[in-house]
Amino acid sequence: MPDYPPDLAENSGLTLEQAHLRAAQDLDQAFCDGPVTKGQHLLCILGPQGLLGYLWYEIQTHGAAAFCSIFISCRRFRGAGFAVSGIKMFKPLTRP
Repeated sequence: MPDYPPDLAENSGLTLEQAHLRAAQDLDQAFCDGPVTKGQHLLCILGPQGLLGYLWYEIQTHGAAAFCSIFISCRRFRGAGFAVSGIKMFKPLTRP
């Protein structure tokens, strides 16, 4: 997720170097068993233009809710409505 560290730096006051470290720690902690980590999901959002962004979400352990950890639109597609469409697509995933 190349846009995650710059977003962290921009929104949390970290330097870009600190944000890269924090992003790696966040992902390592959340996906401790790699892509098969139970309850964690990282999706690439693709469209005709290519990669539009990423959605990282967690299904709560009791299975009745989902928590959107990160939704990132690639910078070149921001303001084009893709995030709104992505959230609409995410909502059905949150229902058991």
